[in-house]
Amino acid sequence: MKKTFVLLFALAAAAPFSSAQEQAERSLVFLNEVRVPATSVKSQGRSSSCWCFSGISFVESEIIRLNKIGKEADYPALSEAFVINKSLHDRGIRYVRLNGHLRACPGSEGADVLEVIRKYGIVPREVYPGPDFVNDRTVFREMTTSIRGYLKAVVERRDKPLNPQWLDAFDGILAGYLGGFPPESFSEGGKTWTPGQYRDKWKIDCSKYVNIASVTDVPYGETFVLEIMDNWRWTPSLNVSLDDFVGVIDKAIDMGYSVQIAADITQQGNKRDGYATVVEEGAPYTLAFPDEETKTTPALRQALFDAQINTDDHAMHLIGRAYDQFGRKFFVVKDSQGDKGLFHGYCYMSEEYVRRSVLHILVHEDVLNAYREKR
Repeated sequence: MKKTFVLLFALAAAAPFSSAQEQAERSLVFLNEVRVPATSVKSQGRSSSCWCFSGISFVESEIIRLNKIGKEADYPALSEAFVINKSLHDRGIRYVRLNGHLRACPGSEGADVLEVIRKYGIVPREVYPGPDFVNDRTVFREMTTSIRGYLKAVVERRDKPLNPQWLDAFDGILAGYLGGFPPESFSEGGKTWTPGQYRDKWKIDCSKYVNIASVTDVPYGETFVLEIMDNWRWTPSLNVSLDDFVGVIDKAIDMGYSVQIAADITQQGNKRDGYATVVEEGAPYTLAFPDEETKTTPALRQALFDAQINTDDHAMHLIGRAYDQFGRKFFVVKDSQGDKGLFHGYCYMSEEYVRRSVLHILVHEDVLNAYREKR
């Protein structure tokens, strides 16, 4: 785990204040920052594949940790397109089996990345780079429309039984938009690898990870399926108290592990420029100081979820922790929007924002076990 000490000053006001002096003073200073090693910031472009980019980033950090990779030049770069292709392949099968009672689009969850790697392995990014959606959302929309239209036609057919070639045709659509069929083998370092062998080379054991959530309508300590559309694999989550939810995240950073998170980023306090704090609707600014952040109770968190105010509209990779000049805790979050914002693709998210707006997390079971032992 890399520990750094930084001073980061940034003007963080989007609306006018009572005076220029007040506006100039509304900035944060971050100290005692700790970060877990992570690969470089990538861009998901104009696609809705944050779940994949954040999940891949999470796995890459796990590879760095598991294999004790010290040099950034040796960090892995895994293929997002491979995961997207295999995930959509599996989703197409489930969509047809459920006669269309499933969302047919590329959105998903971080646990889906692990399931794809478990079933199919993984390949390097350079071997299967996929298309460039960075500057052309039209292509991504066309792919999504094609997927939906084809699967709808399959389930609404009049003939029985189901044409056995439907899946081959569906895979052809995916290959057409994602840069060809995923490779069954490839060469790297003078050796031929299958995707499964490449997964095992990096010591990735996908069974060692756990989803964690915090809701009030399920007893703490029980597992349940969080009812969100992107959880189409119906991956179970362990339900814990809100204090334990944050405690596990802290424990991960303390141990040198990272965390994949799914959060609501549409709240007023998330400026999308590098800050996320709790700001109530109607406030005249979009960055809160400590005494201005409303505390989030489990009941309030549940109410926001039930009212569909809090949704899992964005997945990110939490890699560190820092404190502002008031001693308030922030988590350092790696995004997948490229080199943007005040912190070049990273965001400082207050603990209070995490308590309110992060719906669930993905972490190695070692972290959960160590946290339990501490208690």
